[in-house]
Amino acid sequence: MGSYFLKILFAVLVCFSHTKLFILGFISPLHVKCIEKERQALLNFKQGLQDYSGMLSRWSDDDNSRDCCKWKGIECNNETVHVQMLDLRASDVHFFTGDLYISLFLELQNMEYLDLSRNLFPDSQIPEQMGNFKNLRYLNLSDLSFVGGIPSQLGNLSKLEYLDLKRIFVGGAIPSQLGNLSKLRYVDLAGNSLSGEIPFQWVTSLSSLTTLDLSSFGNLSVDTISSLFDSHSNLSTSLSILDLSNNMLTSSTFQLLFNYSINLQELYLSVLLIKVFLCHMLPFKIPHHLVTLHLSQNLLKLLAIFNWISNFTTNLHLLSHGGKILEGPIPDGFGKVINHLEILSLHFNKLQGENSASLWNICTLKELHLYNNNLSGKISSFIQNSIFMIQQVFQTLDLSDNRITGMLPSHSNWTYLRKLDLSNNHLKNDLHGEIHSHIRNLGSLEFLDLSGNHFFGKIPYTLSNIDGLAMLDLSNIGNKEAFQTHLE
Repeated sequence: MGSYFLKILFAVLVCFSHTKLFILGFISPLHVKCIEKERQALLNFKQGLQDYSGMLSRWSDDDNSRDCCKWKGIECNNETVHVQMLDLRASDVHFFTGDLYISLFLELQNMEYLDLSRNLFPDSQIPEQMGNFKNLRYLNLSDLSFVGGIPSQLGNLSKLEYLDLKRIFVGGAIPSQLGNLSKLRYVDLAGNSLSGEIPFQWVTSLSSLTTLDLSSFGNLSVDTISSLFDSHSNLSTSLSILDLSNNMLTSSTFQLLFNYSINLQELYLSVLLIKVFLCHMLPFKIPHHLVTLHLSQNLLKLLAIFNWISNFTTNLHLLSHGGKILEGPIPDGFGKVINHLEILSLHFNKLQGENSASLWNICTLKELHLYNNNLSGKISSFIQNSIFMIQQVFQTLDLSDNRITGMLPSHSNWTYLRKLDLSNNHLKNDLHGEIHSHIRNLGSLEFLDLSGNHFFGKIPYTLSNIDGLAMLDLSNIGNKEAFQTHLE
């Protein structure tokens, strides 16, 4: 989900949301010394860990390291000196393993931010004592292989705004007490297989929730999700980002889904096993505020998607559907329906026919990805007739691995293009002639791939005049001898 930026932004907001903390920050001046009982709590926690990478090497009783506010992963409030942030998330090179004794942290009652994600705590459970940190606003335990279930005591964290429990592989049910967390904005439960009926009532009571990730959720089906939509009182006005990818849903689930949240802006439905295929005959509507829609690798056909979208929304900015499912030509009128689109990706499908004129007039496009299809037709007609090609905002065109023919036109305005990939088609140009005349128009180009075509002539030296060009691929162009001679 494109929520990585959101997570980073949220972490910053959690740390600096109060004016006092924003001004003072978590930066500890030289004279600040951490509270002794909190320092001892951190040292006791370290004793139960194997820190092979030396991540916690400065956590010690040495005279030069006694101030825990200066330890790696620790941030203190500059006014109260209490530990407020404990960020021990692992990386590819820094991690630790051992026993998770949260009881040793109980002295850190002022902690607002706790991240232990991606470390190794074998055979550990999510501690019930986690519910004692009443000031927590950010909790990330993702990618920790816990045993047991989610403790109901997490419902005591009344100030919690961010909860990430993805891929923790716990069993049992989601405790209904999570519905007490009225300040939650972000919830990620992806990649779990919780058993029993999912008490979605707790979701409907989260009036501040903006992001919900239930992707790869092993027990999510129409039977378990239906309780989320049992009445209009469940209508959500805050939820704007929803990820249900990698699940098995039905058309009735979609109807309930869109009735539930009228203000959805980003919807991720990739890799779905949808039981009803004739979605263009179904009555459910897409929220009018929706700007991002991911449908890659599911069983929806192109005509169904087109009819579905065209009837209900014109505000999409991003549409992605890849996965060898879409067949045939791009429907006429497709571009008129999605005339606000900025990113269109229909890659890795079975699209056929000549380049669709319906896409030519989408003047808002920034990126167009149609690679790995069976598109044919002349490259010149596509480039010269497409309004978006001359727009300053348009930067990426990928038509690679198709059956496009002809020669690149010599008078195209590609001034703003940053990435151009036409590899593995059937283009024919004189590199020193027609290609040479394009060079003056490629001032912004950073990526150029023309490999796997049928070019002839020597490669012009003027390619070296494109200052920003970082990647150039002219391999396998059917003119290897001239290519090598010219390079010499």
